[in-house]
Amino acid sequence: MSEQRTDQRMTGVSTTLYDDAAETQVIGSILARKGAFDEVVDQGISGASFFKPAHETIFNCIADMHAEGRGIDSITVAEELLRRGSLDMVGGHAYLHHCVQSVPTSWNVAHYAEIVRERWLVRELHYAGIRIQQATTSIDGAGDISDLLARSRSQIDELVDLNVGHLTSEEDILDRVIADLAGPKQFTPTPWRELNTAVGGWRKQTFTVIGARPSVGKTAVAGCIMLDAMQRGMFPILFSLEMPKTQIVERLLSNIGSVDGARILHHSLRGDDDANMAMAAEHLRKFRYMIDDRSNLSLQQIRATIRSMQRQRIPVLPIIDYLQIVKVGKSSGDRRVDVDTVAQGFKDMSKDCDVPIIALAQLNREAEGRANPEPTMRDLREAGGIEAAADTVALLHRNTADPQLAGTLSWLIAKARFGKVCTFSTKFEGEFSRVTDFPVYR
Repeated sequence: MSEQRTDQRMTGVSTTLYDDAAETQVIGSILARKGAFDEVVDQGISGASFFKPAHETIFNCIADMHAEGRGIDSITVAEELLRRGSLDMVGGHAYLHHCVQSVPTSWNVAHYAEIVRERWLVRELHYAGIRIQQATTSIDGAGDISDLLARSRSQIDELVDLNVGHLTSEEDILDRVIADLAGPKQFTPTPWRELNTAVGGWRKQTFTVIGARPSVGKTAVAGCIMLDAMQRGMFPILFSLEMPKTQIVERLLSNIGSVDGARILHHSLRGDDDANMAMAAEHLRKFRYMIDDRSNLSLQQIRATIRSMQRQRIPVLPIIDYLQIVKVGKSSGDRRVDVDTVAQGFKDMSKDCDVPIIALAQLNREAEGRANPEPTMRDLREAGGIEAAADTVALLHRNTADPQLAGTLSWLIAKARFGKVCTFSTKFEGEFSRVTDFPVYR
């Protein structure tokens, strides 16, 4: 954003987009009074917030000096600007003196800073509109429209985030942590007790990857996560990039009604199947969820959907099926690099949107040829970036060669940033797309 802002701000921008007096008074207050700089930063101001290049240069110089613990006044700042070769460009000693003299009272610096911040947000919104308008001239087909809408929404979301607030002080964060510890747990339990023991649950601002080979049970796991989240009052969003939403709903109904999925698929219901399907459908109607089965979904489109739900104050739980086929905005031409970008994008998204994100991932075929076919972290297809970005990595395995283990799904928690590495097993009922805990016998 900054390059386009700098280019445009000197070409006749309306005065409604900036307030020269407020900018001058912010700079002057900082030069006149110790502590004023901290008050300005607390308002979310940075060098980029200023319209006038001289003010941006002066502020950035002050910020560097403040970080070094140096004294700040018109003399010391002038010396540093001179050393950098920027003093004449900002107007010399005379302009710094003018800034100080323009301030009615430095104790109003927070008010001056708020004006600067408001004008900055208005400018950024203005420039975002220009970029969106320019992009419409090169639209070619529905795919481009969808991508433009996602990118446009993303730009607006960034401005919304800026307007909501700015960096929280360390003291505020400490108070929040202490308050959170005294209150209820800040994460949602998973459907499986052993996974809860290992990692605690679905924590906000975390990225979980669940990897497996095809037909092992990833989608069944995703369906169970959805159903469990619904019953806990959350709004699961399944981004199903391969399977159409009709098949996902069929699997959910199979799970709830204990109706064999093969009979649903082939329209060969019998016995109590009709009644059980009707019961399952009525049960499912009670809950809120979303299935987005658009192919070629990009990171930006997924983020835009999450943000859209959050604006409605809906507690979302995003689930992606599956990670390696999510699109990046502009491909690097290297598949591994693109997957790394997607993985890091989801990690960043979990923090920015303050949600847990769960992504299914495909494992490669290497394990199938080994004496021990149980998966390892190396089996994650394009694994490097996924492993680095994920907070939790769970690898799934079924021993289909042993009939006695056909109903068992093995879990390897290969990475647990907020838990422990371990293995455990759950019950797998493939005909019902259901993964549950084994009964506990006492």
